[in-house]
This record gives sequence, structure tokens and C-alpha cells, in this order.
Amino acid sequence: MTPLQMAKAYATFGNNGEEVTPLSIRYIEDRNGVIILNPEEDLRKKQKKSDLQILTPQENYIMVTLLKSVVEEGTLSYASVTNRGRKLPMPMCGKTGTTQNWSDAWTCGFSPYYTTVIWAGFDQPGSSLGTNQSGAAAVGPYWANYMIAIHEGLPYKDFPKPETGLVEVTICQKSGKIPTEYCNDGVRKEIFLEGTEPHTYCDLHQFDQEIKDSALSKISRDSGKSKQGNNSSHTNSSTDDFDVNLLDDLGIDLDYLNEGTDNKQNDGKDRSETTSSEKDKTKGINITTPVYSPSEDNKMNNDSTDAGTVPGEDSSAYS
Repeated sequence: MTPLQMAKAYATFGNNGEEVTPLSIRYIEDRNGVIILNPEEDLRKKQKKSDLQILTPQENYIMVTLLKSVVEEGTLSYASVTNRGRKLPMPMCGKTGTTQNWSDAWTCGFSPYYTTVIWAGFDQPGSSLGTNQSGAAAVGPYWANYMIAIHEGLPYKDFPKPETGLVEVTICQKSGKIPTEYCNDGVRKEIFLEGTEPHTYCDLHQFDQEIKDSALSKISRDSGKSKQGNNSSHTNSSTDDFDVNLLDDLGIDLDYLNEGTDNKQNDGKDRSETTSSEKDKTKGINITTPVYSPSEDNKMNNDSTDAGTVPGEDSSAYS
């Protein structure tokens, strides 16, 4: 693909979807100023006999909005403001490109007036422009500087938007569907060909929320079971059978579950001599560990229950 071929392709977008044929020579005059060859005139006569509309105005406008975002917030956004503080004087569209091993760097773009393509690379394959010499870094600033220069003095102009055949819809940023109350990753407005806009509601975030609600429900049930177990045991195994890594994957913070449950661990009874709680700061989960005072040794040795043991450990360790 040559720069001239790329220029022809991108010029179609800037020409409202109509084919553009590049010309190197518009006309030739003799020494007296008489036009002896007029390639441009010959081309225009030929074009009148052909249908030059490659894309419909609606399809073309969607391409324009996509490529405009590259200049406004994509890989060309930094280049649109030069180190001298000059800015692109009107809406422009573009796209950068880089081949493997930084062998080729491209920036192609257009305004309502002109199309410009800049390429940097080698005639023979196998060489590299250098590490990180992408299209945006290597040739993007040159494209922006050139476009600013050739548009000086030109009236402000924007790309024409068709009055019919397009609809603007607010969509979920993540799923691309109609957002719901569950969508928490942002929304944006997008333009569609009429009839191709989304008609289904986003189910991605609702599914995520249902998983989180299910996990929180299980934690609440386990927490309730552990409090009942505290009536006959000095241990808390509320998270023994729950995979807390799942909660990390879902982005669930359990700190708020500790609030309102920490004060209920003693069930209104003084257990300060038999239990103590410390909070795992990483997971936000209460870990209850047995603590025994020397005065309780004889009592624990004579007790027929195993309330003084930790699951998996020998009770003799506390004798």
C-alpha cells in the first residue's frame, strides 16, 4: 500500500463518501500561457458519466465521527496542539498506524478541505525506525503541523451531517447496549444508521450485580451461623468454607459487613477473657482467635466439651 493509495482512500471520507482520484498535474501551459494539456478537465468529464458515491452520506458520517475521535481523544490528540501552542483550526479526522518492529509509521487524516498522508519507513524490509517509533510518535506531529499550516486563512468548516437516516442513542460504555440502573461503567452517546441501533438492555452489569448479591447473601448467612455457634464455642469459622478470592475478583469490599456485627459477637455476655478479634486489613474480614488466661487452665482441663480447641489442633496444646 503506497501513501498515494492511502490518500485516495481517506479522501473519500472527506468528500462525503464520493470517490476521489488524485492528480499530480492539473494542466500544462505553453510559453504563451495557452493550456495545451488539461488532465483535470478530462477527468471531470469522465467522472460525470460515473457513479462516484462509494459510501452513502450516512455511512460516511459514521466513519467521520469514528476518525474524529482519534484526533479529539485518541492517538493524535496530543499532536493536535503543537509545542508552539498552535491548534488545529477546525474539525479534522485521522488515524495512526505502526507495523511490526516499528518498521513503518503512518498518519493519515483529512479535513473538510484537504487529505494528508505521511509515511516513514524503508524501501527494503527488515529495518526498524527504532523502539516506540509509532505512527503517533514518529509522524503524528508532522501531520498536525502541516495541516495547521495549509489551513491558515481558510474559513471554518465542519463535516456535513445528513438530516435523515441517522439516530443518536445513549449506550452503556462497556456492553454497547441500552443502559440500565445497574450500569456503573459510564455511558456515552453513539450515532447509528437508522434501524441498526441497539434495542436490548444491558444485561452485563445486572449479571455482575446478581453475583455480588449472591456472594453477600452467603456471607451474611455464614456470619449468622457463626454467631449462633459462639453460644457453645469460642471459635468463629464464618469464612472457613468461603472463597474470599471470589470477592476480590468481583470488587466487593466487606468492611461494611464488619460494622454492626463486631458489636454482636459477644451476644450481650462478657467474653473478654476467652476471645479477642483482630481485623484482617487486606480482606476486611474478622478473624476470631482463642485466647486463654492462666486462671482458666484448670477449668479447661476439667471441661468435658471441646470449646477450648481450634479446629485441626490438639486440645492438649492449651493445657
